[in-house]
Amino acid sequence: MTDLQKNQAIYQAMCEIAEKYFNLVIQHNEQFRTFMTEKFIISVKELESEAIWNSAKNEIDFEEETIKVDTFSCTFKGDNVFHLMPKFKTLAKAKGDYLFTYEEELPNEYIGSVDITFENPTSAKNLTNHLSSGNELCPVFDHILIDVDTDACNINFVASNGKVLSVLSNDKDRILSGEPNRECTYQALFTKVAWKRICDYARKMKVAVRFEIYKRVENELQDTMIAILGDARIKSVRLNMRYANWRGVLQKNADKHFQLHPDEVKAAQKFVQSIRIANDYAKERQTINVSFYRGSDMAYFDYFDDQTTKTAAFRLTAPSSITIGVNLHLYRLQQIKFTAFNLQSSQNFAVIDCEEADFLEIVPAFREEGYVFDVGNREVTEVLEEALRVA
Repeated sequence: MTDLQKNQAIYQAMCEIAEKYFNLVIQHNEQFRTFMTEKFIISVKELESEAIWNSAKNEIDFEEETIKVDTFSCTFKGDNVFHLMPKFKTLAKAKGDYLFTYEEELPNEYIGSVDITFENPTSAKNLTNHLSSGNELCPVFDHILIDVDTDACNINFVASNGKVLSVLSNDKDRILSGEPNRECTYQALFTKVAWKRICDYARKMKVAVRFEIYKRVENELQDTMIAILGDARIKSVRLNMRYANWRGVLQKNADKHFQLHPDEVKAAQKFVQSIRIANDYAKERQTINVSFYRGSDMAYFDYFDDQTTKTAAFRLTAPSSITIGVNLHLYRLQQIKFTAFNLQSSQNFAVIDCEEADFLEIVPAFREEGYVFDVGNREVTEVLEEALRVA
């Protein structure tokens, strides 16, 4: 046996010992098992640098291990194998890192997989702006919902905090008009951290992300999905609470459309951002009025509090045929890169065209009629009357 063959045999024996203890830690430590369910694959170097591994391995007893190959013989405590492997890997001239893998065996029925291409992963990542945080009464609103209708190949990503509903879809037209096939619709929840990792991977690698789908069993309220990110696998979470019927609250009658002129969009967004929110308590008190006036091609933003009054007007692409306004929470509007407003009345949800979602609706801060100001000066009735006469 040559020295190289001897070193190769020693290295192979070390790999087998390392696998034994790696799997033993997996079996005994739930936290490390959860970590590896998401990580899926890990090198020796990565393993040794992980605090969770170094903590978990202290829970098991490592035995004395002996390796005998030809005239070579050595005895060491089992946990030292992970330190010895890199040295003998070099002596054995082994190519590539030795990789440990763990894949959780799911009892759920495997439905299939979908490959999802994100047109703008950065914008998709901003869906997390519309989630709640630490919502004890409704924890599902802390998560991104993935809703997949395999019959229609319709995929929706949904974020909501109970006051804002934001949807990204591979088929925008079906958000309002499509009726999903319930028997072929699967839903899963991903945490904020998981969703950001998915979007970051899609942006960096510029590839579609594959989601494996596993059907829920009788007592589960969500299905399970696993996002494949190269060598990593991110599993959805299951909660003991159903996600609300998000399609049932879609505002379908917001037929009064007010489109900001493209040259005015950034200025309008900047104006809203410029209003300072004093503190977390003030978030629920500070509101802004957005209003439109008959015959006028201007959108008005009016802000009032005990010390400040701010008003700004920005051009629309066309004059309004109606006088109408809505009162919105300032901080919620600040989170939206709005480009247009769609209203039914001051009392109903406002549907907002924006850069980060295919559909977004927001609950008014105050659901009462009104929220228009200085109507006599802002309406331009003669312009509307002339336009109607010409038409």
